[in-house]
Amino acid sequence: GAIQRFKADRKPRVMALLEVWISDDNAIVRDKLRRTTVARLVPVLSPIIQQGQEEGVFRTGAPAATARILVGLLESFSDIAIEMLLARRAGAIGFADVEEAVAANTQAWERILGLSPGSLTLIDRDSLLVWFG
Repeated sequence: GAIQRFKADRKPRVMALLEVWISDDNAIVRDKLRRTTVARLVPVLSPIIQQGQEEGVFRTGAPAATARILVGLLESFSDIAIEMLLARRAGAIGFADVEEAVAANTQAWERILGLSPGSLTLIDRDSLLVWFG
């Protein structure tokens, strides 16, 4: 939530940066950031997943493997969100398309973690409206 608010407060800058970020000239930088993100987030998420399993909240497999998969989903959805943001700005997709993609991503997280459908909110509707409304 804090990251979403931070970005929303700087929306014009973030939009300008996205244009540069997605250029082919930055492909190597994006790849290195992905690897760094995996290396840093998996050790953070693994104990959280382990604790969730011990408390009976998460019903999933090996914490480190699960964390790696979730970080992969995070990275993949980040790419999708950028594409949708630019498509929405160009009028090529509707807000319902964005909501559908977010719902599918959230559902994937819930299934991987063994959570009940509708029990997880990754991105709230108000944040979506700031960026895609």
